[in-house]
Amino acid sequence: MTINPKTTAAIGDHPLHPMLIPFPVACLVGAPIADLAFIGTGDNFWARAAMWLIGAGIVMALVAAVAGFTDFFSEPRIRRLNDAWYHMVGNLAAVVLALINFYLRYAQGAEAAIKPGGRGALPDRGRHPPVHGMEGLGDGLPSSRRGAGCAGPDQLGAGHAPAWRREPSPRRLRQRDVAGGRPRRPCLCG
Repeated sequence: MTINPKTTAAIGDHPLHPMLIPFPVACLVGAPIADLAFIGTGDNFWARAAMWLIGAGIVMALVAAVAGFTDFFSEPRIRRLNDAWYHMVGNLAAVVLALINFYLRYAQGAEAAIKPGGRGALPDRGRHPPVHGMEGLGDGLPSSRRGAGCAGPDQLGAGHAPAWRREPSPRRLRQRDVAGGRPRRPCLCG
């Protein structure tokens, strides 16, 4: 039996990629909330805060991507996981959308890009929906969830003992199929 794929970008036995992911997620989720605060209050602070949250989210996503690429390209077993490919491509697409969003806000001014009826992303129309940070969320969250599925106790991580050597946890025992005794794929939603 082989040991599960071991992360190479780690501090001790703690993988870096999962530790860095909450930062870009928090920034990119906070940006549309700041957009809504700007629309509700009209205070330009919220428009600028949303733009810089997107910028910080891009920077932190790239830092997390370095750790993710290190793991992805150094371990062949990780590259054989379909979820790892989906996670990488989906999150790269989300970062590209966030880059476009940041550029539009920076070039036009944060306030003008968000205002309903403002110039925004479509210069040939007079009125259109505001440009929010939701583009990155629509693509990034599902692919991030795929990445979370790769980091389960029997998949990627710090190279724990093989599953056949460990005693099954109570969670694993609950996941067993009653009829056949086969383990089911764990539910990541709770």
